[in-house]
Amino acid sequence: MKDKKILYVEDDLSLIEGLKYTLEKNGFLVDNARTVMETYQFFWAGQYDLLLLDITERQTREHPGHQKMEQVRQYLDEHYTEKFSLDTLSEQFFISKFHLSREFRSLYGITLNHYVITRRITLAKKLLRFSDHTLEEIAASCGFYDASYLNRQFKKSEGISASDFRKKWIN
Repeated sequence: MKDKKILYVEDDLSLIEGLKYTLEKNGFLVDNARTVMETYQFFWAGQYDLLLLDITERQTREHPGHQKMEQVRQYLDEHYTEKFSLDTLSEQFFISKFHLSREFRSLYGITLNHYVITRRITLAKKLLRFSDHTLEEIAASCGFYDASYLNRQFKKSEGISASDFRKKWIN
């Protein structure tokens, strides 16, 4: 895993200094971002291999409506493998779909859809590495409706196909 680039955002630098030292000692390149938004932009642009976040309560407490968005995020964290729609979420949390989309992105720096796809891709990567399930089975268990859609999203996110990702970890 040498030559991997790691990006982190942290308010209290003392909390991560020990980890940073250990990672750098083992050949990782570790950078600090100034804001959560900057962190996401660099990470999704493919400039880093691993993202470490410490999003503090202070950041969300200052945002109006943070409690409602936190409930939405927690719901998505628990149900990201299930089919969902913006209409259903907005009805469930008693908020207009436009306001929900705008507030979620404002608070977390990512759209609802991108958040869910990122969670699904992360699960797919885990299953590709540590299981012998077929792509169809992995797609279904991650919430993608078929292997083709999983592959498209995977390639868009990771730059390689799901099968190539699995081969890379097997060898």
